[in-house]
Amino acid sequence: MKTNKILIIFILLCSFHAFSQEENTSLETETASVEKSMFSVQAGLLPGVWINEEIKLANPISLRFEAGANYGTGSGGFTDNGTISVWVANFRLEPRYYYNLGRRIGKGKDISNNSGNFLALAFNYVPKDGILFSNTQNLMVSNSFTFVPNYGIRRNIGKNFNYETGFGVGLYYVPPDSRSFGAKQSSGIIVELHLRIGYTF
Repeated sequence: MKTNKILIIFILLCSFHAFSQEENTSLETETASVEKSMFSVQAGLLPGVWINEEIKLANPISLRFEAGANYGTGSGGFTDNGTISVWVANFRLEPRYYYNLGRRIGKGKDISNNSGNFLALAFNYVPKDGILFSNTQNLMVSNSFTFVPNYGIRRNIGKNFNYETGFGVGLYYVPPDSRSFGAKQSSGIIVELHLRIGYTF
């Protein structure tokens, strides 16, 4: 009889512990949230510089607005040395879903400045008159649009610095009436890789 009482008490304690753990995990998931608003500047190792604003839509979901300049280079007969260098304006709209914020809190990890793993849908636009700098006169680029689902990781380096890396495969589209020299196809598959270092204000 005494053994049965001890067994019952043990089972009740285990059940209470399991319930507490489940309640804590649920609470962590509910309280884990992206930043309400976040302004950053970033530079990419796949060359480019960007400014962006990321705003909260829901606890794990944000929307990023971005403007920046992408660098490109290639060969051609327009310059003395045959090499073309150009900086082109780029605009990006990207909803993000940070799916592991609750788990990171549960492990005692930092989620400030949206430090976590995310899934995103990136919409990019490069305007036809978007050349910011080039070593070639009369160079033209085409209006182009890309849609790229991607997976990314964002982590802090200290308090304000951070890095991001991501990968995605999507589609690009160039309207036929805006195609310039070198734009032979109006649509196709695009692979996006990025690695950025940034500072959040």
